[in-house]
Amino acid sequence: MGVARNWPGSGGREGLAVDNEETLSGIRCIAAPLRGCGPTTAALSLCGDQQAVDFKELAPLVHDVAGEARRAVFPRLGRHRTG
Repeated sequence: MGVARNWPGSGGREGLAVDNEETLSGIRCIAAPLRGCGPTTAALSLCGDQQAVDFKELAPLVHDVAGEARRAVFPRLGRHRTG
């Protein structure tokens, strides 16, 4: 999975990682880190059939859901960091 910074489908969201069939033929994935106070210790990933996973469409969703998950896992950090 490669880290994508400002790739065309990311909508300017840094830190998203994508797997465009590099690991398994026909499978695409997009992931976002759950950043806490130190190094990233968790991530949220969405994988599926190449025809179902549209990076441009799903990047904002994965980014936003990862932000919500981060706030649930690290509630003391508040709403200041995304992803």
